[in-house]
Amino acid sequence: MQTAPILSGPPGFILLMFVAAMAAYLRQVNATARDKIESIRSEKKILWPFAKMLPHSEERLKLLEATRNKIKWVTHVFFALAVVVGLRLFWATLAPLWEVSDSLFWMRLADLLLVTIVTVTLLAMWCMHSVSRKKDDRIHELMIKYSDSRKIHTETLPN
Repeated sequence: MQTAPILSGPPGFILLMFVAAMAAYLRQVNATARDKIESIRSEKKILWPFAKMLPHSEERLKLLEATRNKIKWVTHVFFALAVVVGLRLFWATLAPLWEVSDSLFWMRLADLLLVTIVTVTLLAMWCMHSVSRKKDDRIHELMIKYSDSRKIHTETLPN
């Protein structure tokens, strides 16, 4: 007895919606990172002075730009996956029209490949997030030290 490939029917549409949602989410995170970069460069953020290029400002910019570059890459993967999953679902709707026994084998292989790519991409995102989070925490501590030193300096200035 042959069973249907795993991504036939509702599971395939669920995967398609998940992949599309991840791509949209990553696009939004990318836009937020871009806004923060522009905000730092325009010196709207007092704690991240760009003109003086303090170490924490420079590191923050480098981290944001690296994050944007990684997100661009991962977003392209998710958009490509959305197209491939859509094509896979299209293939599943046409497969019954052909009486080809090899079709189920190739669909199962395609399903395995798609699920593997999604899993590996999510694992890579998790690793990138963990590394970036540690760097961001360290940079935030530098910013707090800078902020504290500014408060001490302004409190000691004569009126």
